Amino acid sequence: MKYIILDFDGTIGDSQALIVRTFQDTMREMGKEVKSAEACANTIGMRLSEAFALLYNSSIEEGEKCAQVYHKIFEENRASLGMKPFPHVIDTIKELHKRGFVLAVASSRGRDSLMGFIHQMDLIDCVSSVVAQEDVV
Repeated sequence: MKYIILDFDGTIGDSQALIVRTFQDTMREMGKEVKSAEACANTIGMRLSEAFALLYNSSIEEGEKCAQVYHKIFEENRASLGMKPFPHVIDTIKELHKRGFVLAVASSRGRDSLMGFIHQMDLIDCVSSVVAQEDVV
């Protein structure tokens, strides 16, 4: 058998615009200085609490408060903005599955969010395993 593990953000889903928008909306909601799109994008892949702590040179505890607000705003933004897959990715994944490859998706994203996007992109039948933030120590 042949196995392929795909990262979600930046490989399957073009998530940068949604993530950056949610970072900046969170900053506005929290009454903080709104950082540039580039500064926000540079934190993609980090735990949210660590990303906010880095952006504001603050404690992880303060970063956690921002992360909680981020999660709420993310759900609102996901519903209105959505996330598109990169061109040809869905067809390629379905073809790999059809050819017998065992596919897994890994992400630093939370499981609920990740599974929502996998379902939205109609990939659930192609993916044998999902590894999300909660699965990693």
